[in-house]
Amino acid sequence: MRSVSCLLAFVALAILPFTVALADADITPQEFDGGWRTVNTTDPEIIKLAQFSVSEHNKEAKTKLVFERVVSGRSALLLGGTYYELIVKAKDESLPKASAASYKGFYFTNTILGR
Repeated sequence: MRSVSCLLAFVALAILPFTVALADADITPQEFDGGWRTVNTTDPEIIKLAQFSVSEHNKEAKTKLVFERVVSGRSALLLGGTYYELIVKAKDESLPKASAASYKGFYFTNTILGR
């Protein structure tokens, strides 16, 4: 019984900062439906995140994707950071007739560590 009480207390404490962050955020229900909010695809920080992710993908996968633009995206607040889901349009320069395609990526930025 004691372990159940401790677990419930831990869960309550873990949820509290998330609840407080949402209460202070001044977000309308339309912007924050199910924990997700739409991002501004022309926001310089969103573009920078997308460009970085294409660059990192190229290093890991040994590809030649060239960033074109952010098509759409959404974000969700998590404990200690923000989770992003972005659709990025990029051209694969390694193909003979390079045409742009959309790629989906998931990113987490940690506000505690500044990453």
